[in-house]
Amino acid sequence: MFRRLFGDSKSKDTRSLSRTRHTNEQNQDALRTIDHLQQSEDMMNKKLEKYDEEILDLQNKARQCLTKSHPDRPGAIRLIKRRKQLELQRDKLWQMKQNIELVNEQVQTSHFNRQVTDSLNIGQQHLKRTQKLMPTKKN
Repeated sequence: MFRRLFGDSKSKDTRSLSRTRHTNEQNQDALRTIDHLQQSEDMMNKKLEKYDEEILDLQNKARQCLTKSHPDRPGAIRLIKRRKQLELQRDKLWQMKQNIELVNEQVQTSHFNRQVTDSLNIGQQHLKRTQKLMPTKKN
């Protein structure tokens, strides 16, 4: 460990191990991020369903207020205003969900691109090794 402080370089084996360890950590971080975003997306779907149920419930209650023998118009108006507030909140939540879906898609694409470039680098290194082993003498 202290040899590097005084100018010695790492051995090739240690370099490749640290690179693969770093790549594995990046892959794990990306997978954790994707999983977390999917959980957030699922939670938002549940919240959206709950908002839809509440909106339908308020709409039915407002109709019931108006169909009584003595209509309760102020009560129906209050329920309609509450329904509109919930619709606005639902729309904001839906936009947040769309943003999370977009970020999740971008993270997945980034992770896929990283895997492709890692595979290409491994292939390039393998080709270099095999090319060095090939005889270059012409007969």
